[in-house]
Amino acid sequence: IAYLQHRDRILFGANHLYVFLNPLVEQESVSDISKIITWEYAQKDIAKAKGLLFVDNTMIEQEDFEQKVLNLLPLISEANLISEELNKYRLFEIILMPLSSWEGIPVPGSKLLVRMKNIVTNNVWFWDDVKFLNRIYIIKDHYEKFLDGKEDILYISKEDDP
Repeated sequence: IAYLQHRDRILFGANHLYVFLNPLVEQESVSDISKIITWEYAQKDIAKAKGLLFVDNTMIEQEDFEQKVLNLLPLISEANLISEELNKYRLFEIILMPLSSWEGIPVPGSKLLVRMKNIVTNNVWFWDDVKFLNRIYIIKDHYEKFLDGKEDILYISKEDDP
């Protein structure tokens, strides 16, 4: 059992963020809180909790890296929710791969990748952010067709299944 503390953030799904304000604790105006805890702030907080905002790169690369993480987090959550609803048995997560293991030579720094794991067979695929963005839009397109009754998810050919 987890107990909520004043100003805790709660994220439901990929898009619903709530801030718990305990009325028994200090009286802050709602407008003050909305200036402090924004969507971007919460996404950075989630990324920090997952250990995704610490990379040994220059400041410009760090900002670019953080922006990629913040853009990918909601899409990763959405991909996992769609996968679960359609019984695709896939798990998506952001990982940091040391460049030395990716390039095969000792290089400082890390590469941002999306790991997709088949939770039945334990097969794992690594996608860069561009490939994942391409795939998530295909996944969302298939999902929309499924919801509209225009497509039976069980009978998608392997070539068309993202």
